Amino acid sequence: MRREGGVMGGEYSAHYSFKDNFYADSGLIAFLLIAELVSKTGEPFSEMVKEFEVYAREPQLNLTIQNIPAVLGALKEEYNNGELDELDGVRVEYPDWWFIVRGSNTEPVLRVSIEANSKELLAEKKKEMLDFIRSITEN
Repeated sequence: MRREGGVMGGEYSAHYSFKDNFYADSGLIAFLLIAELVSKTGEPFSEMVKEFEVYAREPQLNLTIQNIPAVLGALKEEYNNGELDELDGVRVEYPDWWFIVRGSNTEPVLRVSIEANSKELLAEKKKEMLDFIRSITEN
């Protein structure tokens, strides 16, 4: 956020950071801003954000995995034809879909997030990835 001059950043896991809060995480600030907006407009928050939901996505998947580094390495090899980013786990981007898979810092859980340009592609890629991960962990 600092490098890009961002005002606010957030994650699926409900971590929200604000420039005016020294880039520190504050779910309370996010909640209060949303509560203020809803109270001023009277519109449900779910309706306010609909126009920003341009991609098909599902909630983050949490898979219990014992050998997380092996799975991450296998995913890097399997999806080596996309744009790879290893800043936090394995993130691979394609023109019409992307995913990020990372290990939890506190438990043997692999966190998987996938988005696509359509619900059909999302379902296809989700199945493909879960089948691939299962094939690694069952051997």
